[in-house]
Amino acid sequence: MHEQRSPEKSEEFARLDGAILGLLVDKQRHPWTLDEIEGEIGAESTGIPPAIHRLDEAGLLHSWDEFVCPTHAAIRCHEIMENDDADSSVEHDWERLILFLLLTLDVGTGISEGLLRAKLRARDKSNELPVTDALARLEGAGLVGRSGGEVAATAAAARFDQIMSL
Repeated sequence: MHEQRSPEKSEEFARLDGAILGLLVDKQRHPWTLDEIEGEIGAESTGIPPAIHRLDEAGLLHSWDEFVCPTHAAIRCHEIMENDDADSSVEHDWERLILFLLLTLDVGTGISEGLLRAKLRARDKSNELPVTDALARLEGAGLVGRSGGEVAATAAAARFDQIMSL
């Protein structure tokens, strides 16, 4: 039977998931053991494996045996949101804007690329290429999915946004 979670418990889970994910993407030392994660964040060991499982299912971590590392989607999303690279700031601005627009929709709900471009005012030829490039980078990182002229944020992007915005 599916276990119902209270809002408080869900927020507690999200905070632990965020602490683990934040640690792994900030200190990209690969791979991490469960004991190292526990030692760094000070959480009880009983909470670490379920958190790892949740993050793995969301597409934000790779896990095998006692080892974990962040996925490319998690690292890329972190880079976009942190935007500490001056050389990539314009690219990250476009990616962040696209993700913001897509994440305001229901998870799994797509929007036509034409409508997305219209919302971004990309009909101006000077904006067309940056939007096209940003969509390609986001798709390559596993943060957006594109199919049949539709684009949507992936579950990994939605979960990253959810746990890192607490």
